[in-house]
Amino acid sequence: MGLASSSMIAGDTHVTLEEIFEVLDREEYDEFITAMSVVEDIIENPSKYVGAQALVSAAKLAALRTKIGLRGQYYKTTEKSIIQRRRKDLLLTMFVALEENIMTLKLLGRTEARMNY
Repeated sequence: MGLASSSMIAGDTHVTLEEIFEVLDREEYDEFITAMSVVEDIIENPSKYVGAQALVSAAKLAALRTKIGLRGQYYKTTEKSIIQRRRKDLLLTMFVALEENIMTLKLLGRTEARMNY
């Protein structure tokens, strides 16, 4: 299942990733896709995310999380349009969701390192 064909169900509403991407600007879209690509690869190939690979991926997601979180916080203070609210909600949700992925990757990286001693 690729990103382009992925969808999520929210209550009675069917939301596609394409609809989510429509509310983002170009840079936000690129960062969202980059983060989701790592997440999707973890789902499809979990065994490759150990040791150094896990730590590098955690660092990449953490950097993206910082940028996503800053933008989400910024949108809390901007005009109160529907698109701005959707951007804020989407970015802050992504910010929170990435934390678990980052922590898991760090744990996998450390576990592998400890096993090699």
